[in-house]
Amino acid sequence: MNPMKPQCHEVIPVRLAEVALINEAYERTQKEVKQALKKDFSSVDVTTGIANMQRLIDEGKIKLNPANIERLALVLGCFVTDEVEGVEWVSVIDGHKEYPALSVGGRMVNPVIRLAAYIEEHNGCNLSKVYEELM
Repeated sequence: MNPMKPQCHEVIPVRLAEVALINEAYERTQKEVKQALKKDFSSVDVTTGIANMQRLIDEGKIKLNPANIERLALVLGCFVTDEVEGVEWVSVIDGHKEYPALSVGGRMVNPVIRLAAYIEEHNGCNLSKVYEELM
């Protein structure tokens, strides 16, 4: 399966459930960065935000388990939607599963699958590289 193009049955405007998931991921990451690094996460530029998240990964304060991979990927998606004109969150309904994805110029990108695939392919995590791939 191509990690950049999720197999899906239906793509709709982002639903409230996915918005809540995205917001929770961002808020939890913001809190974690602030506690660990004593730095404000919400008022920094994208490069600094990604570097702060990467530092927590490198220091072992954020483990690369499935829940954290999802959370980090959703935050990267937030950065992309903030920085790139025309990129927006959508909800993908795939059978009984529903999840957020990015609509990028008519193509669908699942940031969670992309980040997980990068970690598996490279045996490690480089959030800056994945951010670039999502754009």
